[in-house]
Amino acid sequence: TRIIMSRAVVLFFAALAACAAVGSAHLYVQGSRGPFPNDPDFFQADAVNPCPAAANSNNYLNVTKNAVFPINWSLWVNHNNPPQPVGIVSFGFASGTDVTAKTTFSTIADSEFVVDQPVYNYYTANAVIPASPGYGTIQIKYDVNSASSPFPAYYSCIDVYVS
Repeated sequence: TRIIMSRAVVLFFAALAACAAVGSAHLYVQGSRGPFPNDPDFFQADAVNPCPAAANSNNYLNVTKNAVFPINWSLWVNHNNPPQPVGIVSFGFASGTDVTAKTTFSTIADSEFVVDQPVYNYYTANAVIPASPGYGTIQIKYDVNSASSPFPAYYSCIDVYVS
């Protein structure tokens, strides 16, 4: 019984740690610059505006101007389950490599409303790549719209090279 009790205690604390980690992460986008869900920083970095990680020249995706680019995103925490207000996931583009919190992102896809979507499922938004040749950043922003949350918004970015 001592071994069973020890395993039960270990499993309880492991489950508690998993719940605490999941309670902090909010949005993940395939192809984003990171941090990634298996990185401990993922659970604390996604509230950094405009992007939770620095750009890396090795991670730029080649895209074609005016082409449709699918963005696959998932919620890791949904702060907008009823009775909370409806949240919004928006998709923007900015030219250049030096995006900051003051950068203006132009809309490249219809916003998605967040109500009661399950977490860990992937959703796809079809973005149209602007005719701005050169380096650019696609920003995906989850605005919780005043719902109960540690932060008002969460971010992810995809670095692209437009040709």
